[in-house]
Amino acid sequence: ALAILAAERVLAWVPPGTHDFGKFLTPEELGVLAARSGLEMREAAGMTYTLRGLGGGSAATGGRWYLSDDTSVNYIISFSKA
Repeated sequence: ALAILAAERVLAWVPPGTHDFGKFLTPEELGVLAARSGLEMREAAGMTYTLRGLGGGSAATGGRWYLSDDTSVNYIISFSKA
């Protein structure tokens, strides 16, 4: 919830109201939908943002994104035809 508040209200990265947990798909749910469409999940990774001063880089926003094992909020997935 804190990350959503920051992204929508503080940093204005996305418009307010963009995030709706009722519409959020977990990687597992997305994998089921993809399989029904003839796709196979190849790889999933979490995406984590670190603020500057906490191990972050020097991106325009002051921090950096990196891949992690935490797919609970931000994630990317690779699919291929089954």
